[in-house]
Amino acid sequence: MIRTLSPLLVAILLLPGCLIGSSTDTDYSGRYISEDTIQEVQPGASKDFVLELCGEPTSRIDSGGGAELWKWEYSQETASSGSVFLLLGSSKTSKSEGAVWVKFEDERVVRAWRDALPAG
Repeated sequence: MIRTLSPLLVAILLLPGCLIGSSTDTDYSGRYISEDTIQEVQPGASKDFVLELCGEPTSRIDSGGGAELWKWEYSQETASSGSVFLLLGSSKTSKSEGAVWVKFEDERVVRAWRDALPAG
């Protein structure tokens, strides 16, 4: 005995398994410096080395007495979405900001670190 299937059931059976979907996309603005790159900035490194490795800083602060701070600011926006076929969908966007700092004394790196800034 052959039964006829409703067109909706046929359409659902022919779908390639894409009933649940999700995606995440992260965008950076400013000058994001990766953790691997920060690890390469070791005490004793020259300003020229840091400039070539990280690019031009967002700001340079002269602390006096041969000390200087360089800062690279960035913001990160992450958009996530998920859906269940014909039932529901949701999305979420989050934004965070941060900075990488390098402290120099007498033209040489003393310390490099990352700070998270309050979201704005």
